Amino acid sequence: VHAMHSTFKILYIGGPRQVGKTTLLQRIRKTQEMGYVTLDDLNARRLAQQDSQLFLDRYPAPLFIDEVQYAPELFSALKMKVDQSDGKGQYWLTGSQHFSMIKNLQESLAGRVGVLVLNGLSFQEVHEKYYVGSEVNAKKKHPLPPIRLPDVPPPTIQEVFHFILQGGFPTLWHPTNSLDREQFYRSYIQTYIDRDLSSLFHVSKLSEFHIFLRLCSERTGTVLN
Repeated sequence: VHAMHSTFKILYIGGPRQVGKTTLLQRIRKTQEMGYVTLDDLNARRLAQQDSQLFLDRYPAPLFIDEVQYAPELFSALKMKVDQSDGKGQYWLTGSQHFSMIKNLQESLAGRVGVLVLNGLSFQEVHEKYYVGSEVNAKKKHPLPPIRLPDVPPPTIQEVFHFILQGGFPTLWHPTNSLDREQFYRSYIQTYIDRDLSSLFHVSKLSEFHIFLRLCSERTGTVLN
């Protein structure tokens, strides 16, 4: 992240909802003096959509802009704004990963934006007890992946299946989480259908799409005709 920050004028962090993009931004903000605005705020979103130049004047760089997928109108204004300076890391953007939006982002801000994708937790990240980093790697600027100790038993099949069923969303693995898996995914799918399909993609046949999701999930790893 820091290498991208020092290379590009704009950094975009994409990925699914609930994988920790905003949390990552908030933690980075503690080490850097940067403003923050989220387009979940309807007033900020409306301003970004209707008057992008005024939005960027009201929220000056360096700035974190969260949920930028709601205002793709910002991209042209961002291009003109960052071209006024050679400074790196002027804007950090996050958004749920929509391929059409990323394509527009890269076309509008070619050469100015670095794109990173944040996914859910890996098995290694969830089960840190199975891994350890060597002291040699820890001293390097860009550490190599942790190594497995030969005397630590590998995970059991049951543990692997539990991780697959639980998924990699950080909320589900947090010690204070009180939601069970079914509650979380039921709400997650509903949010995806209500917020993304309806408002962003204008999908009208939501019940049919829900059936499509179920068919895909039930046939994971097989051919869907």
